Parts: sequence; structure tokens; C-alpha cells
Amino acid sequence: MTGLDQLAKVLLVTGLCFVIVALVLLTLGRIPFLGRLPGDIVYRRGNFTFYMPLATMLLLSLIFTLVLKPDLSPIATTLVLIILHKDEGGGA
Repeated sequence: MTGLDQLAKVLLVTGLCFVIVALVLLTLGRIPFLGRLPGDIVYRRGNFTFYMPLATMLLLSLIFTLVLKPDLSPIATTLVLIILHKDEGGGA
């Protein structure tokens, strides 16, 4: 295998990763509660707006961690399912 073959494979995999990330970002924009969770910080003053989706970032981090590390304990998986269920309005 030559250096160009390896470079071609790396570029192909990198391009596919960009496509997957773009599709995920397009999909996340259509989830209604994402970005408007309790704990997301919004500060408005005149024509200045500061927005920090803290709760959304924590939720996505937890979900991606569970997806990318399936060897986590069932307790963590149950906790995420409970959080998601409450965010959809079906919680106790």
C-alpha cells in the first residue's frame, strides 16, 4: 500500500465523519425541547443576547457517552432514560 492509498483512505473516512456530524446536527435542530431545557441560560440586555445551553450540553454529553461507551452500568442507562422521560413531559 502506497502513501497515497493511505492518504485517500484517511480523507474518505474524514469526509464520512463530516457527513455524519452534519446529519446529526440537522436532526438535533428539529427536536423541539433541545435548547430550551430548564438550566439553559439566556441573558438579554438591549440588543445583546447571551445564550448558553448548559442543561442541553449536559444531556447530550450523557447521551453520547452512553452511545459511545455501551459497557456502562445499567444504572447509568436507567438514569438517562428517566431524565429523557421527564423532559418529554411524562415524568412523575
